Amino acid sequence: MSELKESLLSNKFLIDSNLDQEDFFEADLSDCVMKNVSLIGARLAKVNFNNATIQGCDFTDADLSYAQLGSATFLECNFTRTHFERAEAKLAELVSSKAHQTNFNGSNFNLANFTDMDFEAASFVGANLESSTFLACKLINTDWQGAILKLTTATKVDLSKVIFGNNNMEQAYLIGSNLSGQKFLGCNLTLTLLNECDLSRTDFSGATLAQTQMSNANLSGASFRDSTLSSVNCVECDMTETILSGATITRSLFFKAKLIRTQAEEVKIDQSALSLSDCTDSVWRRAYIDNCEFSLANITGADFSDATLSTVIMHGVTEVNTNWSGTSKDRVMTTDPELAKAEQWKAAP
Repeated sequence: MSELKESLLSNKFLIDSNLDQEDFFEADLSDCVMKNVSLIGARLAKVNFNNATIQGCDFTDADLSYAQLGSATFLECNFTRTHFERAEAKLAELVSSKAHQTNFNGSNFNLANFTDMDFEAASFVGANLESSTFLACKLINTDWQGAILKLTTATKVDLSKVIFGNNNMEQAYLIGSNLSGQKFLGCNLTLTLLNECDLSRTDFSGATLAQTQMSNANLSGASFRDSTLSSVNCVECDMTETILSGATITRSLFFKAKLIRTQAEEVKIDQSALSLSDCTDSVWRRAYIDNCEFSLANITGADFSDATLSTVIMHGVTEVNTNWSGTSKDRVMTTDPELAKAEQWKAAP
C-alpha cells in the first residue's frame, strides 16, 4: 500500500497528491477532506464517501459505481467519463465541476443539489433525481431517459438539448426554462410547472398532462396530437400554429391564449374556457365542443365546419368570414344584449 493511500485511509485528509490508478475498493473514506488530489482511473467502487468534502480533485475515468456519496460535497472537480452507476448520493452537492460523458445510470441523487455543473453528454438513464435541484447547469445532449424527475427543480435552465423519454415529472418545477423542440413521449407531466417556458415546437404526443401549469408559455408550433389534457392551465399562452388535432381536452383554461392558425381538427374539448382568446384562422373541423366558453374571443376566419357544438357560449365574439358549414348552432349561446350593453357602459366624465 502506498504511503499516500495509507495516509488518506488513516487520517481521512489529503491535499496536493497523486493517487492515479489506486485501488480503494470498498474503502471507508466517510467524512474525509481532499483537495487537489488526482484520482485518474482510480478504483473507487463501493467506496464510502458519505459526508466527505472534496475540492479540485480529478476523477477522470475513475470508477465510483455503487459508491456511498450521501451528503458529500464535490467542488471544482473533474468527472470526465467517471462511472457513478448505482451510486447512492442522497443530499449530495456537486458544484462548479465538469462531468462530460459521465455515467450516472441507475444512481440515486434524491434531494441532491447541482450548481454550475457541466453535464455535456452525461447519462442519467434510470437515475433517481427526485427533489433534486439544477441551478445554472449546462445540459447539452444529457440523457435523462427513464429518470425520476418528480419534484425536480430546474428554473431558467436550457433543457432544449436534454434527452427525455418515459420520465416521471410529477410536480417538477421548470418555470422559465428552455424546452424548445423537446419530445415528452411517455412522460408524466401531472402538476408539472411549465409557466413562462419556451415550449415552441415541443411534442407532447403520448404524454400525460393533468393539472399541468403552462400559463404565459410559448407553445407556438407545439404538438398535442392525440394527447389527453385534463385541467391544464394555458392562460395567456402563445399557441400560434399549435396542433391539437385528435386531442381530448377537459376542464382546461385557454383564457387570453393566442390560438392563431391552431389546428384542432377532430378535437374533443369540454368544460373549458377560451374567453378572450385569439382564434383567428384556427381550424376546428369535425371537432366536438361541449360546455365551453368562447366569450369575447376572436374567431375571424376560423373553420368550424362539420363540428358538433353543445352548450357553447359565444358571447361578444368577433366573427368575420367564419366557416360554419355543416355545423348546427342551435345550442350555441350568442351575444347577450343586456350583458353587452353593461360591458360597454362607461362612467360619465
